[in-house]
Amino acid sequence: MCRKPRRAEGQSRGCRIWFVAILTVLIPSILWSGGPQALGLSEEESAWLRENSDKLLLYYTEDFPPAGYRSESGDFAGLGADVLSLIEKELGISFKKTPFQNWNAQLNALRTGRSAIAPTIVETEERGQYIFFTDSYAVVPVVIITSKNTKGTVSFQSLAGKKVSTVSGSAPEKLLQGESLLYGIEIVQVESVQQGLESVAFGEASAFVESLAVASYMIERLGYSNLRVGGETNYRFEWKLGVSKEYPLLFSSIQKALRHIPVSELEAIRNRWISLGRNGGLDPTLRLWIRVSLGFLLALTISLVVLSYILKRRLNQKVADLRKSEEKYRQTADNSPAVVYQLRLDSEGYVSFPYINESVSKVMDVTAQEVLEDANVILNKIEQKDREQILQRARQPEEPVRPYNFIFRTTGLNKLKWIETHATPSRQPDGSILWDGFFLDVTERKNAEDRLQESNERLKAVMDSIDSFVYIADMDTYELLFVNEPLIRAWGEFEKGAVCWKTIQKDQDGPCPFCTNHLLVDKDGKPTGVYQWEFQNTVTGRWYECRDRAIRWIDGRTVRMEIATDFTNRKLAEEALRESENKFSTLFSAMNEMVVLHEIVRNENNKPVDYRILDCNDAFTKITGVEKKMAVGKLASVVYQSDPPPYLEIYAEVARTGKPRRHETYYAPYNRYFSISCVPTGRDKFATVATDVTDSRRAEKTIEDKNKELEQIIYVASHDLRSPLVNVDGFSRELEYVLDDFKKLLRTGEPGSAALETVVRSALPDLEEALRHIRASALQMDSLLKGLLRLSRSGRAAMTIVPLEMDLVVQNVLSSMDYQITTSGAQIDVEPLPNCYGDEVLLTQVMTNLIGNAIKYLDPKRSGKIRISGTVHLRNSIYCVEDNGIGIAPEHQEQIFQLFHRLNPTKTDGEGLGLTIVRQIVSRHDGRVWVQSELGKGSKFCFEIPTKRQPSPQKESPSPKTLT
Repeated sequence: MCRKPRRAEGQSRGCRIWFVAILTVLIPSILWSGGPQALGLSEEESAWLRENSDKLLLYYTEDFPPAGYRSESGDFAGLGADVLSLIEKELGISFKKTPFQNWNAQLNALRTGRSAIAPTIVETEERGQYIFFTDSYAVVPVVIITSKNTKGTVSFQSLAGKKVSTVSGSAPEKLLQGESLLYGIEIVQVESVQQGLESVAFGEASAFVESLAVASYMIERLGYSNLRVGGETNYRFEWKLGVSKEYPLLFSSIQKALRHIPVSELEAIRNRWISLGRNGGLDPTLRLWIRVSLGFLLALTISLVVLSYILKRRLNQKVADLRKSEEKYRQTADNSPAVVYQLRLDSEGYVSFPYINESVSKVMDVTAQEVLEDANVILNKIEQKDREQILQRARQPEEPVRPYNFIFRTTGLNKLKWIETHATPSRQPDGSILWDGFFLDVTERKNAEDRLQESNERLKAVMDSIDSFVYIADMDTYELLFVNEPLIRAWGEFEKGAVCWKTIQKDQDGPCPFCTNHLLVDKDGKPTGVYQWEFQNTVTGRWYECRDRAIRWIDGRTVRMEIATDFTNRKLAEEALRESENKFSTLFSAMNEMVVLHEIVRNENNKPVDYRILDCNDAFTKITGVEKKMAVGKLASVVYQSDPPPYLEIYAEVARTGKPRRHETYYAPYNRYFSISCVPTGRDKFATVATDVTDSRRAEKTIEDKNKELEQIIYVASHDLRSPLVNVDGFSRELEYVLDDFKKLLRTGEPGSAALETVVRSALPDLEEALRHIRASALQMDSLLKGLLRLSRSGRAAMTIVPLEMDLVVQNVLSSMDYQITTSGAQIDVEPLPNCYGDEVLLTQVMTNLIGNAIKYLDPKRSGKIRISGTVHLRNSIYCVEDNGIGIAPEHQEQIFQLFHRLNPTKTDGEGLGLTIVRQIVSRHDGRVWVQSELGKGSKFCFEIPTKRQPSPQKESPSPKTLT
């Protein structure tokens, strides 16, 4: 019956509490106006945020909840993510968020500027070298996680000699390193919080050190029931936002945004991610407080019984303590190195010292007793002018009386002394004033100040003599505190209290938007060092190189000092140079010639051993296939895969003598001809301008080959064709002689006579032989003429260059030659062949001729073996047909490619045109053909043609000279 009303009352009371809480959250939100305009961002900060969205990168550790982690949906989540979301809303920006490998990798990204921000980070001295830190938005304790089997409270001392895990690169690791030096703890580095908890859960470590928020969140999420918080440490982490020092304007903007966020907003985020666990009943902490409260009430009841007795005893003790305190104060005053005194000035103007300690003998060379008896013994030692001011101040007729401090000089001693006194007055009932104070000998300080003044005068003389503008301004009021003489000569005299933005600049309605004050101090107001920048002055229009820094002024405040050096002439020269360089760069990039800048590299003996590529134009990539970024800064031996690099001796001579050289060369790796001009450009530096003359050289080579071919044809026409013609002529004459005999016999003989028959019968064999020779000669001439025609057609036929799969081409050739292969009994092995670009019909003919020759010239004394292989060398594909046939003698290895040449005309068929046609086809493909052979062991015919593929410097095949 009693519970209903109490529940209703509780509900009503709860509603009121919720209503108040909602108002507490909503009212600041309503009053708070967000957005960049409300933050007071400078124009420089706003411009940076607009123009550098590509630098807003965030790398976060995937598994560091609740501070920050990658959620199941793949998004960045956690306490830091929510705070950063408010920052983005405030500034109207958005960070690109990318998960990263581990905490060390994230710190390295901040160090280099690849990552702009870390949303949840603890400030350390080491990180402060490359990270700006904002105000903290959450504070969490650091705890020690242990197994539940570990009894009692755990401390660092109890972990002495044991293994303790911590996340590598994290702030707890830095703390643990210090504790390990004290207690000999063995640190086990892990990559993530989960690994750290697992190391304790599985007995690999005795404990794991981490913040309470992160550790408790992960224990609950992973369900490790055998872990507990074994002990607390004395450390507390303040979670902050860290910004890479590469982006100072981003940091200042984020700091302003964070300070603009209502506290209730940040509190709500903290409560969302860092809260007490709930297990369905009363919170353990609440139960503890209830027990404590009940115990306290019981103790309070008991205490009230004895309260009066205790209070009475304490009162008596206080009185005794007060007397002791007074005695200790007097002892302290007596033993103080300063002169502690009481000075009384009565209404009649009489001065006396009710108290003064013995230190007066060291400072004023009089005893305390002498001063107590007569105040004039000390007053007479003070310079008269100073004594009059002291007494005038001591009288203080006005009300209320005020404390004073004063520095005076003593003249009655052996040397001048400066004494500083401080005193506090109190008006007594009899009208006198009692001064409690002390004074110190500040002679050394005063002398130091004088020396400092002299030093300042010398410093000013130095500042006035340098050929730069120097001024010092207050960082709050912008008042000019110091300007050197060159600045006064350029701008004129400055009135006292003048501010920098009104006098040194113009058309400013307030502090200059480009002012560097905020860049010169950190969030604690401590100087951050020199900030160097360039600026065109709004008054003179001239360019200045400025070096700004925050320094401590003589009165202790922090001020800005700027040294501005006029570099207008250099600026104009730089712009002219930049324009000239742009013109050169345009010409440099547009040239069809390959232009490369180099630098000689020498060994320890000063001998040129290599050269480095400093720059190259676009034609370099077009010709070599090597990207500019892969060449610039690299050694030529690496880029060209050549040791030593190409033409090192020529280039070293040019760099040494300073005399340009020009040479033409064939560069086999690229299968190109170049005309190279090399000119010196500085000490050990040179430039090469290479013109690709491949087309002209190949045209010359083609003409040369055609001339040789024409010479061979002429030779054939004059020799090989002439031989059958001689036979035809000779045997025709024989026929003519026989016919003449027949005609003569017919004229003189009788029909059917025996003589005619005898002559005819004897002449028939000669007639048959003559006709046989005439017919053979005619066939020979026909064969030669057909061969010449076929050779001519193969050299004039149009080519269709396409990508070819040479495996398929060879397979088709072998299929068409199946009868010849079967008849010869040869074993043919075909290895995987590289692809190339070429005419399929012509290359099929090349393979047919080479395989046919290999079969034709097999050694009948052993089983025939033919191997077809291929490889890639630089920019060319190389194909080889190797046999174990009769071989070719060295003196015949070049002749076999000549027109109508045959090794053994009597034993083999054909006209001797096969290899001639092979060389002609390969040459038309910008390639070459060669043979390697040993008599009696076999031959290896190879040809190479372009692959049209970029060269790979990582893996190269052997050059043709090394093929076996």
